[in-house]
Amino acid sequence: MKLLFSLIVFSVFSLSWGKPLSILKGTGVELAPLDTSRESVFFNLNISYKNAPAVLDAKKSLDLTDINTQGGNLDIRNSSGTPLNPRSIYITLDSYNRKEESGTFNLGISLETPLPLKTRWIHIKGEVPLMCSHLSSLPAEDLALKEGGYCDILLSFPPFLRDDGDIAKMESMQRVTLTATHKKEKGKWTIILSHPEEFPYTCMEFFDEKNRPIPVKTDKSVYFFSAGTISRPITCTFPEDYGHVRVKVLYEQKREARLMPIDLTAGLGGIHESKMLPMKK
Repeated sequence: MKLLFSLIVFSVFSLSWGKPLSILKGTGVELAPLDTSRESVFFNLNISYKNAPAVLDAKKSLDLTDINTQGGNLDIRNSSGTPLNPRSIYITLDSYNRKEESGTFNLGISLETPLPLKTRWIHIKGEVPLMCSHLSSLPAEDLALKEGGYCDILLSFPPFLRDDGDIAKMESMQRVTLTATHKKEKGKWTIILSHPEEFPYTCMEFFDEKNRPIPVKTDKSVYFFSAGTISRPITCTFPEDYGHVRVKVLYEQKREARLMPIDLTAGLGGIHESKMLPMKK
């Protein structure tokens, strides 16, 4: 029996990075139609925030042991009070605007067991561990949006640049490369970003010929690893067709651990209750 559990939840989040910050409003929780006959259930929260460093991808999924080890906890119950044990959580950066210090990230939660048939709502409460960082950028480069459009950016800083003598050996310097390929439809391209394994890539910024920011929706897929290089196919949806764009590749600096308190009840009619406390260091 399938339980249609499509819902949108609007919630309020507050982060504290040493001092209180502005209230952060979550963009919602969307649950796809759920099948109670499945062995597990997955749902995703897309959370927006502002006046804060970027929330980064977790390097791996976190199970309950990982969550507890990092100082967090998570309790999920249905409308009958039945515990719904989380199998693991997944944290991925969705977008980030350095100028506004605002962004979005996805918190995916996988349950160990299907939802009971008479579930009317679910309650999620606890503290979720996050890794955050201020971001730096590589120099902007021009990328032609055509099949095979290509640019590369030299990594001219430690640990990729070992000494001044390396500058004279540009052909052997490590670099980040961008290749445009496979235009899917109007304004939508796959851009393959390749970089050394050690390079802490986070996301990209796009600008037009007048250096105005372009709002681009990016969707990351599974990346590939070969001989110390990571290649990431990234689907980029532009608001219109561009012949070429300026691209800045962003990377993380020092990671900082934070806890995000979460307390919300969600059901078919939307949010029933939401309580968000300041994020803890």
